[in-house]
Amino acid sequence: MLETPFAVVAFLISDLARSEAPRSSFGFVVAAAILLDFSVSANLVFGQRAIFSLEPKLRSRINGLFMATFFAGGAIEAALSGRFFTHYGWKGVTIIGRALPIAGLICLADA
Repeated sequence: MLETPFAVVAFLISDLARSEAPRSSFGFVVAAAILLDFSVSANLVFGQRAIFSLEPKLRSRINGLFMATFFAGGAIEAALSGRFFTHYGWKGVTIIGRALPIAGLICLADA
């Protein structure tokens, strides 16, 4: 879960874009997009690295399950962020965007 802090920071930076001058806001949005893309890509790569280090008989089933949960998580996040944007605006989206990776870290720490 090394990539999780990058996702949290990406949403913190995107929250800054709202409060800054228009010229610096664009830079904040670009930086946030790059960090968020890095964290999602790193999550995918690290997860598949762990899967493909297993014995060959297990790989395809576990990889299928991993990809299904990866995309289901993305769909849930998209639905939640749409609802949060409707009710709370961009601030709500950044709150849910920070909360879910932190919740994942907490679940991992308990395991």
